[in-house]
Amino acid sequence: MEIHQGNFNLLLFSFGKGPLSPKDRPVSFLNFLALACLPIKIKQTSKNNNNSSLESSERPPLRLAIKVLVLGILTIGCAHKESIHPKLLLFCYCGYLYIGLEFTLLAVGVTTAKLLNLETEPVFDEPYFSASLQDFWGRRWNLMVTNSLRVIVYEPVRKWGQLPAVTATFVVSGIMHEIMFFYLIGVKPTWEVTLFFIFHGFCIGLEIKVKKLVNGRWTLPLMVSRPLTIGFVILSSFWLFFPPLIKGGFDEKISREIVACFNYVSGV
Repeated sequence: MEIHQGNFNLLLFSFGKGPLSPKDRPVSFLNFLALACLPIKIKQTSKNNNNSSLESSERPPLRLAIKVLVLGILTIGCAHKESIHPKLLLFCYCGYLYIGLEFTLLAVGVTTAKLLNLETEPVFDEPYFSASLQDFWGRRWNLMVTNSLRVIVYEPVRKWGQLPAVTATFVVSGIMHEIMFFYLIGVKPTWEVTLFFIFHGFCIGLEIKVKKLVNGRWTLPLMVSRPLTIGFVILSSFWLFFPPLIKGGFDEKISREIVACFNYVSGV
């Protein structure tokens, strides 16, 4: 993901857009290198920016503590996967993927911010609170990639309509993940991951159509829409996202690393 984000930033820079070529202030050489090579996003001062709902790159201590506890439980579960039902193991992978990514990117962001005296934005905005697929993909999950795809793909295609723009964005995201998976597992693409993103793009298109038909006259309560959204993302991940990784033995590699890490921490 970091490689692709750097490529996106450099691509935007070549067109005079993106974080490497801000309009309001020059970028120092060190900041330029950090933005080009690391998965960080400098916090914008504008009140109109898309991530204005994110109050700070710091999370409430209790919420972080809960995530650390959950990550520890998932780590132990993944390390003893032979005694866990395959479906439950896939659920563990989902949680491990999210919390592991968030902690890794948070550590990179905080360290970079301290070293370069920057204020960075969080990459995730509590995606488990998503009330719709639009909310999940557009405002809560991996916001760096979301913002890059919005500028690179969505906005140029938007002139032909919202649905073509959404479809094109998810197709590009799917191909990007296929390339990333190829680097991770070294297996010829099966295109299941691309299908996963195309499927979600299609479902978001349906969401948009339904919302236009309803026009705000009726909405699902959050206690219903949130579990439905996250459940849909998890189940579709079981179907299309994780199988290529498992077929390529990536879960075995992760399990060995988890066991090694767990043994090291236990020894210390």
